[in-house]
Amino acid sequence: MAKDFDILHIHSAYKLCLVMPFAKKVIEFHGSDLRRHDSLLNKIGRKMADKIIVSTPDLLEIVEDAVWLPNPVDTDHFVRKGHFKPHTALYVHNWYESEEKAYVLADEYNLDLTVLDRSKGVVIKYKDFPAYLSQFEYFISRHAIRSLSKTALEALACGLKVIRWDGEVLQGLPDEHRPDKVANRTIQIYEEIP
Repeated sequence: MAKDFDILHIHSAYKLCLVMPFAKKVIEFHGSDLRRHDSLLNKIGRKMADKIIVSTPDLLEIVEDAVWLPNPVDTDHFVRKGHFKPHTALYVHNWYESEEKAYVLADEYNLDLTVLDRSKGVVIKYKDFPAYLSQFEYFISRHAIRSLSKTALEALACGLKVIRWDGEVLQGLPDEHRPDKVANRTIQIYEEIP
């Protein structure tokens, strides 16, 4: 099917750039695909792409000539569902950082912390996640990577206060992450391809 299109938007599958010379190619990277797997083939695939997109601004430091396209958040799905328990916080533990800083921030803000440990395979279904998030007043974002995770953005959309890596508390989903804004920016990026 790919040969029937003028532009291919490829998510992390950089090897496809090596075998599809017939179309313009946009590669989009989301994080661990660069931070954990920045192989020689990955770098060759990037050179063969017509445009490179990254989903978090910190990745601009890794990939030269990339463009940041904000992660879209499904604002129809991620809404507050029910009431939160005051002075509670959720932290999602991943493979790349320690949860110690989350405990320090929870103590600093006097919050009862719940840790969802994805590094041990604990997962909540996508359809159930807004209701799960909505139980908490705060979400403590990752600290090892200085950009908001997709989960932090979803928490903002659900009305949680998000404590960023530097201790700043954010409220409200930034406008650039709304689906219509991301769709318009995507079209603009396509139009910029020579």
